[in-house]
Amino acid sequence: KHLERNNACGRQCGIIHSPTDNTEVFAFHLDRVLGFNRTLPAVSRKFSFFHDGQFFTVVSWDASLYPEDLAAGPATVRLTW
Repeated sequence: KHLERNNACGRQCGIIHSPTDNTEVFAFHLDRVLGFNRTLPAVSRKFSFFHDGQFFTVVSWDASLYPEDLAAGPATVRLTW
């Protein structure tokens, strides 16, 4: 069952956060600059299904880091980059 959760999105899922919360993108880049490499990838993107034209933070989804009831839940979106 654990293997199924990890492959629910083919390792290409992300969590979309509010457009005003860019702290995770900043933390990701700071983590890489400092050489820690401990945070999940995070980017800021516009989505066609949100019509307000704002950038939203997207954080890579790793189901192994979350409790079973949250893995592959309704807040996940398949990434295509």
